[in-house]
Amino acid sequence: MVAEIVNPKKVVLKSDVVDGPNARKVVINFPYLFEKKEFEGKERYSAIFNLGAVDGPNASQIRALKAAAAVAAKEKWGDKIPKDIVTPFKMGSHMNKNGPKEGFLDTDFYINAATDNQPNVVGRDPYTSLTDKRQCYAGCVVNASVNAYAWEYKGKTGAVMKRGVSFNLQNVQVVRQEKPIGGMAARPQDDFESLMEDVATGVDAGEAVFGAAEEEELDEALPF
Repeated sequence: MVAEIVNPKKVVLKSDVVDGPNARKVVINFPYLFEKKEFEGKERYSAIFNLGAVDGPNASQIRALKAAAAVAAKEKWGDKIPKDIVTPFKMGSHMNKNGPKEGFLDTDFYINAATDNQPNVVGRDPYTSLTDKRQCYAGCVVNASVNAYAWEYKGKTGAVMKRGVSFNLQNVQVVRQEKPIGGMAARPQDDFESLMEDVATGVDAGEAVFGAAEEEELDEALPF
């Protein structure tokens, strides 16, 4: 299944609802969806979308992104696309060049996307808006719609100083809330087990944390 191409420059990236070794999985990182942060010299809403290995389950989605970028470039520069353009495509090795970054393998393919206007962020029900950054954090598996556009930056003399293709971020849908990446506090379900069964049976779950033998071994190991 390929990414849904709504128009030649727009791509809707999709993650499969059920995870698995061959499932499509788009992971959001550095999400600034509810507040702006400086992005390429301007305060904008932005996010990184990690699609994993180029030849992995998201291969067709990566091809769709490249096709959309090519359409945008050709629309602006015709058949003579400059060779020095800045592309929106990066590999994990670029992210990790100054040291490993959590959530990025060197072989991961990712894009940046940004917008001046706050993107719509929804849950599995596309009619239910999410308004709290704790509902869409780094590590969530998402769907996202992006639109490719070509640009040029000119200096005071009118000479082109920089040019490239970027993605405008439009909408984000949270498919699954997985383990957070980075500084966000862990989800309660990652730290604690459910106590609902213990409540129903009257078992005191606290007694099972350390047995007497384990406590003695721990006391002997401590230097104080």
